[in-house]
Amino acid sequence: MTGAILVAGLVLAACGLLVHLAGSRVIHAVLPPVVTGAVVMLIGFNLAPVVATTYWPQDPWIALITMTAVLLMSVLLPGFWSRIAIFLGLIFGFLISRAADKLFGKITSYDAAVGHITTHFRVNFGNVNHAAWFGLPPFHAPSFKTSAIVLALPAVIALIAENTGHVRLEFFLQRSKNRAS
Repeated sequence: MTGAILVAGLVLAACGLLVHLAGSRVIHAVLPPVVTGAVVMLIGFNLAPVVATTYWPQDPWIALITMTAVLLMSVLLPGFWSRIAIFLGLIFGFLISRAADKLFGKITSYDAAVGHITTHFRVNFGNVNHAAWFGLPPFHAPSFKTSAIVLALPAVIALIAENTGHVRLEFFLQRSKNRAS
C-alpha cells in the first residue's frame, strides 16, 4: 500500500497544482455542489457508527458537550479558527474528559479496548508511559502494484470533493454572518 499511497499523494499534488494554475473553476466544473455536499454527508454518515460504538457508550455527556462545542466553534469562530473546529473540539474534549476524571472519578462503561464493561478513567496514559522516547518505524521501500494504486486513487477524488464541500460550506456560513450583521 505504501506505493499506492505515494502515487495518490502525487496525483493529489498534481491536482492542487492544476487548481492553483487554472483556478477553482476546474473543480466546480467537475464536482458541482450537489456532488461535494453528498461526499461530505456520506463521510459524516460513515463516521457516525464510530461515535455510536466507541465514544457515546463511554460517556454520552462528554460526547454531547464536545459535539455542541464543535458545532458552535465552526459557526461562531472567525476564519481560520472555524476551519479547525474539529481539531479544537479534539482538544476541548480531551480537556473536559481530563477535568471530569479529576472531578468525578472513574466511569463504569463499555471499554472498546478490552471489549466489555469496566470501571476506568476517561483519559488513560498507561500506554504512553511505556512508549519509547525515540524511535522510527521499520523502513521498507514502497512497492508499486497496479491493483493497489487503482484502489487508492478514488481517495483523491473523495479528498478533493470533501475539501471543496467544506470550503463551500464555510463560504456560505461567512456570507450568512455578513448578511446578519
